[in-house]
Amino acid sequence: MIEFGNNMHQEREKRRREFLPQRVKTLFVGESPPRGGAFFYDENSALYRAIRTAFAFDDRPEDFLRWFKEQGFYLDDLVHEPINDLSEEERKRKCREGIDALKARLIEYKPEAVVIVLKSIGDYVREAVRSRNINPDQSNIYVTPFPNAYWREAFLNEMRRIIPLLPDPCHGGSMPYETLLYETRGGIAYVTVKRPEKLNALNRKVMEELGACFDEVRDHEDARAAILTGAGEKAFVAGADVNELAVLTPVEGKETSLRGQRVLDSIENLGKPVIAAVNGYALGGGCELAMACTLRVASENARFGQPEVKLGIIPGYGGTQRLPRLVGKARAHEMILSGEPISAQEAYRIGLVNQVAAPKDLIAVAEALARKIMANAPLAVKFAMEAVNRGCGMTEAEGEFLEATLFGLCCTTADMKEGTRAFLEKRPPKFVGK
Repeated sequence: MIEFGNNMHQEREKRRREFLPQRVKTLFVGESPPRGGAFFYDENSALYRAIRTAFAFDDRPEDFLRWFKEQGFYLDDLVHEPINDLSEEERKRKCREGIDALKARLIEYKPEAVVIVLKSIGDYVREAVRSRNINPDQSNIYVTPFPNAYWREAFLNEMRRIIPLLPDPCHGGSMPYETLLYETRGGIAYVTVKRPEKLNALNRKVMEELGACFDEVRDHEDARAAILTGAGEKAFVAGADVNELAVLTPVEGKETSLRGQRVLDSIENLGKPVIAAVNGYALGGGCELAMACTLRVASENARFGQPEVKLGIIPGYGGTQRLPRLVGKARAHEMILSGEPISAQEAYRIGLVNQVAAPKDLIAVAEALARKIMANAPLAVKFAMEAVNRGCGMTEAEGEFLEATLFGLCCTTADMKEGTRAFLEKRPPKFVGK
């Protein structure tokens, strides 16, 4: 790369090497800011702040560079000096000088994708890629405007479109989570509550991140279904964090309950099927979380219960409403008032879970169920879930009117035309979710 002052160049190289990943999956290519000065690895850089925002690190800048490196992301410049104010001829000369150095970096890094953070250098970067005939191919090269005062929103919008397309980005191309693991594979979003040392108990942080994570799942076009489980072998979610519950005031208690209800309502009404893979204890808030899912698959050692009365409280995340709708009023009363847990087999017998599997087969069984659903028309699945979920709170006549309305909407879709045509032509349908 072209040097712009020996000291600045040395500082750049020192900072860059510090944050160079062991393997570069995605290379971001930019240039120095138009007026010189700060560069990406300085937190005052416009590019640094904008990329941080695009990856939802607005309030945790101190964690960003470490996370950026962990994901295999790396940023380098085509040139190391401001070029926007140069003449067109001089600008081209500088860029061409930078191409040779970039070729060497591409061979060293072997990135799977390149994000060009300045449209005007796009042709130069593509030329460097083509000349070495290396990965990535042209379909994995993305271009954004530089996020200056005029183009910041355009940059953020383009980055948010690009992030899910990057190779194996964190959590399927999303914000990082402290208490969850999130990835998308084969059209299935996998969400794992990750507090095994606390039996995956739900504290405020977990609830906030569950809400944000399922918002991502809802908006992720490639995610057609989700599987929710808990880390470790003992618990799905063993309940709420009692340390937090013990100090709640009446006002805080109500606010906590309402926040939790909003998160679980968003999961229940996600518009995509969510399968709870219950791998152990599902007690209190954990049982309520499982009930908010569309379907439940339990391992043979799973236990379900609403033991809140033993703590002097009642279920607060929708348990008093969802449980009787699933198993009937009498059985719900027994579980809630006794506070005693039930086995996976009993949960299956009373209709609380859909299937019981051996622990080693739990995720595979959940995946098989997800794929059965994913083989069907996405909009039809979405409207069917809406008809069932909303209809449960309506009179039969109101529910039937909703059903007829959603049936009519299905008749406007390309998938309805494809499904009926495929049936008549005796071939598998190819649904596109439109």
